[in-house]
Amino acid sequence: MERNRHHIWWEHREYKRNHVLTALRSHRGFIIPARVIDHRDLHHNLNPGPPKPTREQAIELLDSLGEFQPMRGRLSAVFFAIEYFNEAAYQEGPTSRNAREIAQHLQTQVHFLSRPWETAQYECESQMDRS
Repeated sequence: MERNRHHIWWEHREYKRNHVLTALRSHRGFIIPARVIDHRDLHHNLNPGPPKPTREQAIELLDSLGEFQPMRGRLSAVFFAIEYFNEAAYQEGPTSRNAREIAQHLQTQVHFLSRPWETAQYECESQMDRS
């Protein structure tokens, strides 16, 4: 089973303009080992990437993550971010809509990154049959 790494926050060029967003994108909790087929399917179905968080949201999220422990599960930082942005979505203000859209996008990414092997294998074979 071929694997690579998925950055939860993409496109790369959108995040390298600001050092805080670069830190968010490169945080080890947001670089997820993924099966190649799942990674490819995710990008095929979820373009464009997630809305960019504000600088303030990125700082608060990074501070809240603190000393991230990947042993809690490879998607634990993503689940934490979903919860963070869901909470932010319910606070009145100019960024609540953006927060809701980020949470929804992250949740959809989780769907692709947590598919059982059998599902991915079936989808891969189905795609090969259509070729």
